[in-house]
Amino acid sequence: SVNGLSVIGTSFFACEGTAIFADGHETLVDGCRIDRCGAGVESYGVNPRVVSNSIENVAVGAIEIEGDGAVVTRNKLRMSGGHGIRVSGAKVHVERNTLHGASGHGIEVTGPGGFVEKNRVELIGGDGVSAQGAELTVATNRLTGIQGFGIRSEGTQLLIERNTITDSGHGLDHTGSGMTI
Repeated sequence: SVNGLSVIGTSFFACEGTAIFADGHETLVDGCRIDRCGAGVESYGVNPRVVSNSIENVAVGAIEIEGDGAVVTRNKLRMSGGHGIRVSGAKVHVERNTLHGASGHGIEVTGPGGFVEKNRVELIGGDGVSAQGAELTVATNRLTGIQGFGIRSEGTQLLIERNTITDSGHGLDHTGSGMTI
């Protein structure tokens, strides 16, 4: 693994596998363009940041991160097979992303103390936002054209507020205790 890897302003076109695979802490992927690849960005390590990227037409998933303290913000994703954004870890922030088209979930967050805020999610085959863990906040997201649930949550002490769900198969599904809507 390599700690402190930065990939900035790089373009990846028509790659069969994953465009960017990072195994190490403090990874930064910023301002990259990924089009027609097997997968977009995969990162494994603490405090990764995936910021201001354009990811289109990937086969498996656009962004997948496993690591505490992850920040995924201001990315534009179009037409992803599989999931749009999948993040697992404590205290993650997924905010201000635009997702248009994914066959799986739009945004999937697993772990305690995270935030999913101010995202725009459209035309999703699974759930718009799937949040699992304790003390998660899902706020001010716009979810449109979702085939599954607009928001599906599981855990304790969740705060779900100021979201807009339009043209969804279902609105909200929650399993657990201590949820505030």
